[in-house]
Amino acid sequence: MAETQYETFHKLLDQHLATINESRRQKYLITQEMYEKIVSTVQVKSGEKSQYGATFKFWCKTNFKIEEIGQRKILYCIKTSRPVATKEDLFDVLANCHKRVQHSGRDKTFEEVKRNYSWIPRRAVSFYLQTCRECHSKKASKTPQASKTIISLGYLSRLQIDLIDMTSIPDGEYIWILYAKDHFTKFSWAYALTSNRTDEVASKLVEQFCFFGTPVVLQSDHGQEFTASVIKDLAEMCPGLVVMNDCPCHPESQGCVDCGDGDFQIELGKWMEQHQEGWTKGLKFVVHGINTAIAGATGKTPFELVFGQAPRHNFHLLETLQSQGLVREEDDDSCLFSSDDQATGCSVVKSEPMSSFDLEVWTCAHTPLTVPELPTVKTEMIVPTSSFDLEVAAAHTPSTVPELPTVKTEMIAPTSSFDLEVAAAHTPSTVPELPTLKTEMIASSVPETTADGYDEEIPPAKLRKIGTPKYLSTAS
Repeated sequence: MAETQYETFHKLLDQHLATINESRRQKYLITQEMYEKIVSTVQVKSGEKSQYGATFKFWCKTNFKIEEIGQRKILYCIKTSRPVATKEDLFDVLANCHKRVQHSGRDKTFEEVKRNYSWIPRRAVSFYLQTCRECHSKKASKTPQASKTIISLGYLSRLQIDLIDMTSIPDGEYIWILYAKDHFTKFSWAYALTSNRTDEVASKLVEQFCFFGTPVVLQSDHGQEFTASVIKDLAEMCPGLVVMNDCPCHPESQGCVDCGDGDFQIELGKWMEQHQEGWTKGLKFVVHGINTAIAGATGKTPFELVFGQAPRHNFHLLETLQSQGLVREEDDDSCLFSSDDQATGCSVVKSEPMSSFDLEVWTCAHTPLTVPELPTVKTEMIVPTSSFDLEVAAAHTPSTVPELPTVKTEMIAPTSSFDLEVAAAHTPSTVPELPTLKTEMIASSVPETTADGYDEEIPPAKLRKIGTPKYLSTAS
C-alpha cells in the first residue's frame, strides 16, 4: 500500500530528528506533551518551585507566554508574538499556509508560516514541499531573460498586459484570460474573456482603472498594433484618458511579460487540480495568493506595497474562536481589535486592564492637545525700597521696572586716613580734595630719654615743626 502524504512527511521529519543531538531534540519541535508542560510551567508564579526544575522554568518564562482566546489558553512565543505549533499539528499548518500562497515555493511558503505561527523550522517546510503532489505535477518552465532593461519608477508607472489562450480547456463561454501586472509592485489582476477583441479587453481595463488608477505606460507582447487598438478603445470609452504605448523594441525582449504569466498559469493549474472546478472560479483566489505572497524582487508582498499595510494573517485566532462557536464580535471580548491591529494584521487577545499610569500615557498619546484658556489675573507692582528688592523686581518683571525716586546725598569730609580709604572705595567718580591740616607738637606730651635712662622734658627751644606725621626718633 502506497504511503500517504502525511506518512511520508512524518517519515522524513523523524529521520531528520534522529540526526539532531538528544539535548536539542526536545526543543527543536514542540510535541503535545511538551506543550502541556510548558503551559503548566508558565503559570507558576515567581518565587514558587516548578516540578520540572528551575532551569526548565527559566527557559519557559523566557520564551513563552499564555494568551486567553475565548475559553482556551494558547501558548505564544514572546519573541514573535505568534502561537506555537505542535509537531502533531505541523502537517495541517503547513498545508494551509502552502494553499494560501497558491502552492508557491519554499521561501514564500515559509514567509506565510512565519506570519501566522512560531517554532516551525525551515527544514520542515522543505519536507512538506517534497511530498506535495500538486507541486511535483506542475514545474515552472525556464524562460530566456530579456536583454532590454524595463524601468519603472513607481506604482502604475508601467502596466503589463497579456492574453492567455484557454481554448483547449474552455469554461463555459470563456476561452481567454486577460492578465495584467504592475511592473513596479508586482500587483496582479486577471479577468475571464469570451474573445480576444480589443474592445472587450479595453472594457476590463476601464473597470480596473476606475478602482486602482490609470497607468502611465501600457505594455503588451502582442505587438504595437494590438496595444494601439486597446488604447484607442480606452480613449473612446473614457474621454480625456491618456496612456502611452510601449512595446518591446528588440526580438530578444519578446516574452518579458510572459515570465509572470508562466507562474500564474502554473498556480492556476495547481488550483484546478486540487479543487476539480472551472478556472473562472479560481482566478480571484490565485490572484489573491500571488498578491499576498512575498515577491522575490521586492522582498515584500504586492498587497503591502500598493495599500501600505500587510494583509491580514491572524487566521489562527479566528479559527480558534470559530471552533468554540464564537462567530460574532459581541460573543467574547477577545474578538475586539483595535484599528492599529487590524492594519497590521496582528492577533489581539484579552489583556489585563491598564493601570492609572498606563491610562494616563495612553490618553496623552491619543488625545489631541487642547489647553484651556486661563483667567486673566491683575497684578500690581510694589515699588522696591532697597537694592535687593530692585534686583528681584528686575528678574520677575517682563518689561520695565518703574523709576525709583532720586535720593539726595551729602558727602562728609573725612578726617583721617581710614575715612579717606573708605570714601575712595564707595565713591563712584571722584573724591573731593581734603584741606591741608597743620599740626604742632606739644612739648609737654613728647618726652625725651637722657643718657642715664630717665625721661626729661624737652625745653621749648628744642621744639620743631612737623610737616607730615611720622614716628619720632630718640636722641642718643
